[in-house]
Amino acid sequence: MKQYFFLICFLIAVIVCLIGRLVEDPLSTYLDYISKPLLMPLLFLYFRDNTHSLNLKEALFKFISMGLLFAWLGDLFLMISKGSLNLFICGLLCFLVMQLLYIRLFMHNSNSRSNLFKARPFLAIPSILTGLGFYILLFPELGLVLRLAVGIYSIALVGMTLGAINRYKKCNLVSFWLVTIGAFSFMFSDMMIGLNSFVFAPDGFLLAGFWIMITYTIGQLLIIQGLIVHFKYEKNIQM
Repeated sequence: MKQYFFLICFLIAVIVCLIGRLVEDPLSTYLDYISKPLLMPLLFLYFRDNTHSLNLKEALFKFISMGLLFAWLGDLFLMISKGSLNLFICGLLCFLVMQLLYIRLFMHNSNSRSNLFKARPFLAIPSILTGLGFYILLFPELGLVLRLAVGIYSIALVGMTLGAINRYKKCNLVSFWLVTIGAFSFMFSDMMIGLNSFVFAPDGFLLAGFWIMITYTIGQLLIIQGLIVHFKYEKNIQM
């Protein structure tokens, strides 16, 4: 039961945060400020409790810890941005670092060094087209600085999903699907942030905050759970 304590706390924080996206201010803001800063720390504690006995390589543990740290910072910057372009860009930069760290994690695999895209490049096409379509849709609504920032961010976002897909047949199948679905869920969450902030501004689309947060939290949880499954599977193989 102990290994699920922080997962239960994380899910409770998610529910509180989602409720906050469905009610009116000022209650909405209160619930957001109470719950959102807890999400990534609780997810990290859940990961730590489920991997501490596996003796992970220090570098891998640091990559995951730093990834969740920058996700947490990104959450905070976006939470307090309130229309501030500088804070919004700071949030993007934090999530960009998180994505680069996740890409490095997805590349880690002791079972195979082959590149799936060399054998089956068509698997990359849906992700690339989705990212390209998203950027083209946002492009007319962005200023010069944001065109550059969102362009780089979109490349990293697509790179994260490609990194997840490239794990196919190089890891436990359950881990592959958890991480891949999680990466795409995160990608859709970020795309909705862009659409809500620029294409549908100033009012946003219906229940935007709810859909953005539920896909974000599902994405992060599935990625972390997928990594836990992967590391446990590797440990069992070595035994």
